[in-house]
Amino acid sequence: MRLHLPTLVLVGCALAAVACSSAGGDDSRGFTQAMSQSGDDPPTSEQSSGGSGGSTLCDPPVMPADSGASAKGGTTNDAGTSSPPPDAEPACNYPTSASGTTVGKMLSPSIKWTGYVPDSSSTTTFSTSELLDCDGSRGINAILFVNGSVDCQACQAEAQSLPSMMQSWGPAGVVVVYLLLADSNGSTPSAQMVQQWRSQFKLQSIYLAADPMFALYSDLATAIPYEVLVDPRTMKIVDIYLGGANDDKVLSFANQNKQ
Repeated sequence: MRLHLPTLVLVGCALAAVACSSAGGDDSRGFTQAMSQSGDDPPTSEQSSGGSGGSTLCDPPVMPADSGASAKGGTTNDAGTSSPPPDAEPACNYPTSASGTTVGKMLSPSIKWTGYVPDSSSTTTFSTSELLDCDGSRGINAILFVNGSVDCQACQAEAQSLPSMMQSWGPAGVVVVYLLLADSNGSTPSAQMVQQWRSQFKLQSIYLAADPMFALYSDLATAIPYEVLVDPRTMKIVDIYLGGANDDKVLSFANQNKQ
């Protein structure tokens, strides 16, 4: 059974003691132990039933009243092998259609995060506008935003699977941006915690950032992991799903976009 919440009242996994799925296996336990050793509060979660795409889901954390605004905070960036260098300039101007966070809407070019860009060792600021590839010349064919939280075991399982998925996604031009919404206390994930998440799950090949403002929030965000598939040609949202339910669509969409 998937855990659903009222649209306007989002209860975090840790804050409400409503639990995340038990899908992380040994890696999720390893992450808890690593965080304990690092001095950060380790994630806590309890089992829940239900799920999608082979793993159960978690309730999203409590979000600020202005969720959906530009995100700020510690970010770790991990992009696929096909992603452009951080200073690469788009070949054309960002679209000017109406922006939003629902299917069919274009992502605002002003959304930005601070964190690690692919294969970097220090943090930097990056934005949605830097992921635009209007003519395919930059080799970006699909963008997947994954929203999760530190204490959600389903999110840990998703993070654990990404390196192997990028073996096929990266060459196809899929760029993944993983956004950590909250720590185990429902607060902004610390820079140390983001770095630990990246190291523990070997996410150097994708973007990773803290996003306490939940920049991509919509009424469909009733559980996490919450995934948003974006067309880099138009920066419009083409699909929104929970967990890994439609992960197979990511590679299919990227291949369709290849020139």
